[in-house]
Amino acid sequence: MPQAPDPIITTDPQFEIELGDEQQLTAVLAPGYPISLIESIVWTPQDALTFEDSTISSLLNPTAKPLKTTEYTVTIISTDGCQSTDRVLIRVDNNPHIYIPNAFSPWNEDGKNDVFLIFADGDQIEKVDKFQIFDRWGDMVFTDQNFQPNDPAHGWNGRHRDKLMTPAVFVYYAEIRLIDGRVLLFKGDVTLVQ
Repeated sequence: MPQAPDPIITTDPQFEIELGDEQQLTAVLAPGYPISLIESIVWTPQDALTFEDSTISSLLNPTAKPLKTTEYTVTIISTDGCQSTDRVLIRVDNNPHIYIPNAFSPWNEDGKNDVFLIFADGDQIEKVDKFQIFDRWGDMVFTDQNFQPNDPAHGWNGRHRDKLMTPAVFVYYAEIRLIDGRVLLFKGDVTLVQ
């Protein structure tokens, strides 16, 4: 009786993604290797891996969404106990895309740049924990907390006590929580222009 062929599995060696992105992984069996000879397919670690279902095809092609650089190992074990292993490294660029402008113009009310708000890649941000704006004397003129970026409803319209502030430089402070649990602090100034 002929012996079953040894399993051989290969993957792409490396991928680079940004924080919050996902990457489809593909483990490839040797051409012509019969799926019926596969006993199991094991990925380690299982962190941040999702599978469509438990079919062989799905187990060969998980989706990875790691929050930090991770090396995954895939091992295929045949029905006669032979195995093959390969590795794939996913490098995660964990520098988030956050933009806080340095000027806005609520006086002209033209619908453009009328609100001072935090812009960010929403897939990278869990929430903005705190956003505060102070005048040059240190008095708080705006505060908001626990919201998503990119939302003008959570930005400052240049008003304090229902009155539009005169053009000046204001100081802001923001605490932004990323999906990987880090909290980043942002401080700077913004000019309210006429």
